[in-house]
Amino acid sequence: MMNLMPHLRFAAAILVGLVTGLAWSGAALAQRPLYDREPFDRITLNEANENAVLEVVPIQFPGRRVPEAPRGSDKLRVELLTEPGSQYDIAWRDVAKVELFENMLLEQAERLVGEKKFDEAYDYYAALRTKFPQTDRLADSLQNFLFLNAGDYFARQKRAPEALAILEELHRQNRAYKFPNSNQTAVSALSVVAESIISGYLQQENLAAAQQLLSRLGKEYPGLPAVEKLSGQLAAKAAVKRDEARGHRDAGRLREAHLAVREMLEIWPSVEGGPELANEIERLYPLVVVGVSQLSQYHAPGELDNWAARRTGRLRHRLLMEIAGPGPEGGEYRSPVGTVAQSEDRRRLTMQLLQSGSDPVTGYEVARRLLELASPGDPDYHPAWASLVESVRVRDVFGVETALRRPHVLPESLLQVPLDPADFQRPETEPSSGPYVVQERTEELLRFIRNRDYSLGTTHQPAEISEQTFADPKLAIEALRRGEIDIIDRLLPVDALALRGDQRVRVEQYALPSVHVLIPNFKRPYTGNVTFRRALVYGLRRESTLKDFVLGGQDIAGCRVLSGPFPAGVSPDDPLAYAYDATIEPRKYNPRLAATLARLAQFELNEIAKKRQEPPPELQPLVLAHPADFLIRAVCQVLADQLAAVGIKCTLKQLPPGQTRDSSGEYDLLYAELAVWEPLTDAHRLFADDGLAPTDNAYIALALRRMDSATNWRDAGQLLHELHFIAHNEVVMIPLWQLVDHYAYQTRLRALGTANVSLYQDVEQWQVAPRTGQE
Repeated sequence: MMNLMPHLRFAAAILVGLVTGLAWSGAALAQRPLYDREPFDRITLNEANENAVLEVVPIQFPGRRVPEAPRGSDKLRVELLTEPGSQYDIAWRDVAKVELFENMLLEQAERLVGEKKFDEAYDYYAALRTKFPQTDRLADSLQNFLFLNAGDYFARQKRAPEALAILEELHRQNRAYKFPNSNQTAVSALSVVAESIISGYLQQENLAAAQQLLSRLGKEYPGLPAVEKLSGQLAAKAAVKRDEARGHRDAGRLREAHLAVREMLEIWPSVEGGPELANEIERLYPLVVVGVSQLSQYHAPGELDNWAARRTGRLRHRLLMEIAGPGPEGGEYRSPVGTVAQSEDRRRLTMQLLQSGSDPVTGYEVARRLLELASPGDPDYHPAWASLVESVRVRDVFGVETALRRPHVLPESLLQVPLDPADFQRPETEPSSGPYVVQERTEELLRFIRNRDYSLGTTHQPAEISEQTFADPKLAIEALRRGEIDIIDRLLPVDALALRGDQRVRVEQYALPSVHVLIPNFKRPYTGNVTFRRALVYGLRRESTLKDFVLGGQDIAGCRVLSGPFPAGVSPDDPLAYAYDATIEPRKYNPRLAATLARLAQFELNEIAKKRQEPPPELQPLVLAHPADFLIRAVCQVLADQLAAVGIKCTLKQLPPGQTRDSSGEYDLLYAELAVWEPLTDAHRLFADDGLAPTDNAYIALALRRMDSATNWRDAGQLLHELHFIAHNEVVMIPLWQLVDHYAYQTRLRALGTANVSLYQDVEQWQVAPRTGQE
């Protein structure tokens, strides 16, 4: 080994040369944080050696501790960073100071903490904990850093949640931590910060967040002053609501008692006597609150284009036959008043009525209704049923048999009508054939209470169902998570995906998808022109609008662009798709073709006007009417912008809440979302003279007549495919896309069913478990 002293001046000269001759390298090193450099130790020599400072490869001291009192004659062997591989001996008497790399890191970290540069200091502490966890004073220094950093977040930056997280880490490292030379502890600071956060939640009326934090802190830090203080305050407020609920209960005001209990549980679920009272009130008066986007203005269980009316129609009315879901061939139907069977030759329909209840329906009532539907002079005359029925006879008091002129693939689908023709005419506040009557209606609330005259109800079904509107779906989701509502009747597919991971709620998919279309007004010159309607289709970016805007960039099974007015099914082998011809591809976006066709349509209309000696129709901005729905309104704006890009301007016209049709006729296009659950019969409801989109197209009229005479599913499917082709070719509707719809509900609700056609399909079977305040 070489003695370092003869070479000391030379080494110092090298260092000076490095500083003066290679200034750029020194600048680069100075810019790099110390923890990012290759580890080294620093030796400072005494005055006799001109206080030279040497950077050396880390010295292998036992335990990485510098000897406290080495003998002056002992040698310290080092390797200069500037001379890799060369080792030198230095006498301890020539050494003034030895600084270990990790101690230098710690000193720099503490210097940065003193300068309140906490983010920079954090990187030094992170390096120390990773590479040098045994450094002297590291634990104490790090804990002081956490305490001061938390104080900075809380007092200066006003970021209490971050401060709380840091203090909780400090508490995990040292439960007994106390800041030097003060009375401040981790627990006292944690209590102050927690109280600030929880008080903020309470000011925002975010009781759920306040309760969750109080509950967690109470379990992890027993006796924390903030938790005891605020828990006591909330418990006192909840006790007021508890006592209020008891007063309502004792006075027989059960709905008011239920609402007071709901408030009690939202404030503090574990208030003394609260859970027991909630259990009792829920048993006496089970109430369900449903979040909806629109309240229904009328109630029609079979409505084709009005989601709200179709939803509440099941509460107000029962039909002779009701669709229960998709089957292997068409829909599956059941009757609330009995069972229905079709003979093997499909020429006979037999109904056996239920004999239960205080006032059961008789065969005479059913037979009379079946004959009314086949009578041309009757207001409810059904031409398809009339052409099919040969005779109706009552076999016995509770049995009816209908003979058919020819086989029919699904005669039950023609009988989705009320048993009593006056049922739909009764005021909504009066009992009808359904399980509920309307008790109260406001702009934002629709309350249904049980119909005491309804004989098919159960003792455990809800005593009340209240529908509450939410203009923004996100607000409804927040209310569901907080327990303010029990059900959301309809979720966007992307919201359904996000909610599936929430253990507090269940998400179910409706059995049948919805079909979204634009319905042209054939009485307007331009939308009545097939060339112009084709221009509209080519001018819409349907694929990207569905994928990127409606679905939020997600690929969701069953959601797809359509080429016709019928559902395409959710899966490749879905029997629901029997009317959809998959060989007909949706028209692709083609802006040049759209603009060309629009000009051609204008030429055609001008020529027609010239022949009629009329002034040519001017292409004014199209009026796009749409329901008052959050998503639909946004989608229509996107579609209008797309058409404007190809030279077809549009203005939006929002319909009054609850309305889906524009009776004024002052529109060119109408956005509609359709429940085409049974294309075999719904095709008439779409395109017949009294349908949603009536057309004078002779080919469609012929296809509809031929469908009425179909005797097997093969023929029916082919005829529906023909109708699909005609609708596509003539653009009698502008098909947009198909969506799978979902509903979500609190886990305390039971027997809501899976794959329902509509929300209230099995409402008589619903059971409401007591609230716990933790949903």
